[in-house]
Amino acid sequence: MRVSLVVTALNESAHAGRLIAAIAAQTRRPDEIVFVDGGSTDATLDVVTRAAAEAGLPLRTALRPGNISAGRNHGVSLASGEVVAVTDADCVPEPAWLERLVAPFADPAVVAVGGAYVPLAATAWAKVVAAYSWVPTRAGQRRFLPSHRSVAYRKTLWQALGGYDESLGTAEDTAFDLAVERAGGWRIAADAVVAWPPRATLGAAMRQQFRYGAGDGRAGIQLGYHAAVGAVCGLELALIAARGRARWTALGLWTLAAAPFAARYVEAFGPSARGLAGVAVALGALAPARLAGFLRGVSEARTRRP
Repeated sequence: MRVSLVVTALNESAHAGRLIAAIAAQTRRPDEIVFVDGGSTDATLDVVTRAAAEAGLPLRTALRPGNISAGRNHGVSLASGEVVAVTDADCVPEPAWLERLVAPFADPAVVAVGGAYVPLAATAWAKVVAAYSWVPTRAGQRRFLPSHRSVAYRKTLWQALGGYDESLGTAEDTAFDLAVERAGGWRIAADAVVAWPPRATLGAAMRQQFRYGAGDGRAGIQLGYHAAVGAVCGLELALIAARGRARWTALGLWTLAAAPFAARYVEAFGPSARGLAGVAVALGALAPARLAGFLRGVSEARTRRP
């Protein structure tokens, strides 16, 4: 089975060499790397080309300005492998990542496999942001919509689905996931892990969540999730405006809503009073940013609709 690894990047010279080193250390190397640059103005392609040559990795580079969907589609179109694995240029795959990710394809019925990702957080804020953004992968979980930091699929599936939606610069992986779900579903490889760096500041995370929400709104997906985000935002307004028993009720419900994020923080980084306080601050800021982006995306989608 021939496996192509597709990576998209834009101005990732600080991270791309680290990724190539991690690929070189894989227990099962890809048969080729297709590295698609979105129009970097830094030395991303030079770093990748040099690192791959030093490691003896088969590298094919391509230039495709545009959003991540266009870059991924271009990369997959160039891939010669029966199976295409996908990650991001700022991620660091664990040594057995690719081996474990593609192993399920020994079963001809498997069309897509989703792996896991864990936070690679160096700052206190990055850890807090990770608690909001990170979704742990569990073997046997009821529903699975993987991040395309850690996925693989048959190229024939990508062709059948029409690739990634190039009208989406964010939420393209979720839209693709939902199409895969309708076409046969994902196999989970919870032990195929990449490390991923969350945004290092709260402001950067808010901008990212706004973009994510806007992508979901444009695509018309994740409606239930954003209803829950809206409920959290409503509780936050109640904490500000309500008085007496209503405020205490809102606080209790908001605490219940915050509990899963606190649990993620503890799972990833251990118990920390300062960290958990940061999680509360992050939820208070990131939920409204996400909802605002979603409403913006819905508005844009309606404007474009005939």
